[in-house]
Formats: sequence, structure tokens, C-alpha cells
Amino acid sequence: MYMHIHMATARLRIGSASPTPALKLWCCLLSSQDRVQYPGSATCPSSIFSRVKLNIASKGSAPAPSAYVAVAFPSLCLRRPLRVLRSDVDKRKSSDVNKWRSSDKDKDKRKPRGRGARAANRGPVAERMMEVDNDKVQSAPMAATSDALIPEDALFLGFDSSTQSLKATVLDARLRLVHSESIQFDAALPKYATQGGVHRVTAPTLMWVEALDLLMEKLRDSGCPLDSVRAISGSGQQHGSVYWARGARSILQSLNSSEGLGTQLRNAFAINDSPIWMDSSTHKQCNAIEDAVGGPEALAVLTGSRAHERFTASQIRKIYETRRVEYDNCERISLISSFMASLLIGDYASIDHGDGGGMNLMDLKAKAWSEVVLKAVAPALEDKLGPLAAPFSVAGPIHPYFVER
Repeated sequence: MYMHIHMATARLRIGSASPTPALKLWCCLLSSQDRVQYPGSATCPSSIFSRVKLNIASKGSAPAPSAYVAVAFPSLCLRRPLRVLRSDVDKRKSSDVNKWRSSDKDKDKRKPRGRGARAANRGPVAERMMEVDNDKVQSAPMAATSDALIPEDALFLGFDSSTQSLKATVLDARLRLVHSESIQFDAALPKYATQGGVHRVTAPTLMWVEALDLLMEKLRDSGCPLDSVRAISGSGQQHGSVYWARGARSILQSLNSSEGLGTQLRNAFAINDSPIWMDSSTHKQCNAIEDAVGGPEALAVLTGSRAHERFTASQIRKIYETRRVEYDNCERISLISSFMASLLIGDYASIDHGDGGGMNLMDLKAKAWSEVVLKAVAPALEDKLGPLAAPFSVAGPIHPYFVER
């Protein structure tokens, strides 16, 4: 069976309850003609959702009809239960998206945050952010016109790779909870001697690798029918970065199911402890990056914010300045989200626009790495980061390692 995978740092709130990992990315199953409605409010067309085409096939049989998974934009906040309306019941045009979004903006104009005229007077950074937001709405894809078939017995697996644990949640085709398991890093992997999943401001990369193996084994041993899983999605803690050593890609591609991930990937990392969101030791590097691009406001116009100590750009510059040998030996830099996806597909997974926008490295308007900022951070950085991917695009089929185990 082939399963397509995507990891991102999307965050959704559903009421006051803490959402499950699968719902954080909301891998809900909508057919290509569905519309989504908030009870008690206007219908929001599904064109605000990105569409991911999944090829579903079983061994020894012809490929099944294509299916679609719709995932909400990371900025969408779900506060009420959703219900799906067929297009023959509710046929609204894509312009409804703009009406829905503009009504929120009008509300913001009526109630400006801040003090007096300063709140109403948007600076160049805010104007640039609004342009990006408007472009996202205008370019939202229209829903496809053909029906998509989703098997009633299909299951969908969501991961949440947080600071202290790795959690898996399995949902069925009606978004009902089927099973859930988690690995607490401190308790399950005491050999790494972490407290709250970290050493101080770093976390051992191999600990995350071994945790994925343990979690998949728990799911298998629980009797969860993993052969019914049709797609995998997930979320990862923000800002953490992973540094793959030269030759790691070939190791990923040739994973052997007779050995554990930890054993096979022991030498796959140029830096063994990954800096995470807790590291704020890069004030000097932040100043240098801002100075190189023309100041904090110029950087914010490009990337969405001034330089932040915890963001990936300053962390990479610090590694380049203080650990040149390790930086030169690095073949690919992943965020934790794309790192987890890389493990699952057995190849380097791209960082998506949502994650890239939180690194101080991506030009938000162009949705591409900013050459100006890259030069300010470290040499040959674009090659190490790899290409960006559209949000919720398919990362690839799951590696046979996981199928065989």
C-alpha cells in the first residue's frame, strides 16, 4: 500500500479543548465538491482549503480511484464543529471566500488594536503582510469538479512531534478517534538523559529517531489496523533544526527493516544535538543579519519579522561561525517537521511555505528563499535548505521500512 505524507507546523484550535495531532493539521476527508460550514455562520467554500491528491493502491491490485484530502490553512481558527455540505445543496462562488475574509478585516478596522492613530496607521511591514494574505486568498484553488471516492474503512494517521513527546492519533473516514499512542522522551528513552525532552536548549536528534520506531511499534502491537491507513500528516515543534551529514540521503533511501532506525542513522547527522525553540543565545547573530539586509524593518518586510534569537536563520549563522567543520559537513538542513517527514518517506522532504515563513529566511511575497538573507546568514545555504514546497503538498510515499515492520 502507498501512503502519502506531509508534516507541517499548522496549529488549529477547536473550542477550548486541546486538539489531537491529526486535527492540528485537520486531515479531514472532503470530496472534491464539498463545502464547509460553520454552524450559525456563513458557509465558507472549500476553495480556502488546499487540495492534495493521493494515489491509493494495494499490492496485487489495480490502483484505486484518486482521493483528495483537504487541510485547513494554518491561520484558520476553528471554534465550532464543522459539517460538510454537498455542492448540490450549497453552490457558492469562490468570491464568498473574499467576502468572508474581508468581513474579518472590516471588523479589525472597526476595532484597531493598539493606541490611537498608531494602531490604525499600518507600517510597511503590515502592508506587506496584508498583500501576502490577499494573494493567498486570491490564489486559493477552486474545488475540483469530479467526485472523489474515500473508502469507508480508510484510516488517517497524524503525528505531533512536540518538545516532550511524540504522539500518534488515528482517525477514521468520519474523523472519529480510532486509536492514540504517545512516547514520553524522558521515560521511554532514559539513556539520553533529557529533562522535559531537552538537554538545555538542544535535544538529541537520535532520540526523535528512536521515538518514531517505538511509537510505530506501539501502534502495531496495539492491534491498530495500520494496513488501512491511507495518508499520514503531522505537526512539529517550531524553529528546531536538524543537520544531516553528507551521505545521509543514501542511508535514508536504503533503510533496512531488519535493523532499527537509531542503529542505521547513528552517523547520519553532522550535529548530534539539534537546537530548538528554547535557544535564545544568538543575539549577536541577529544583529549581524539585520545589519546585512538594511536593518530590522527591511528584514521584517522581506521575511515577516525582525531577526529573532530562536528563529532558524540566526541559529544557522551561529553554527556557521562557531562550528565550521560541522556546517561544511552538513548536506541538508531540515526543520523538525520536514525531518519527521524525511524519516517516513526515506528521503529529504522539503520545508513548506508555512514553516519557511517562520525561519527569517523566506521572502513571503515571492514564497521563495530570500537571496539577500541567505547571503547574510551563511554560504551555500540554499543548497543545504533545498527547495520549498507548497503547503500541504504530498511529500511522497511511505518507505518500505515501515510497511515491512
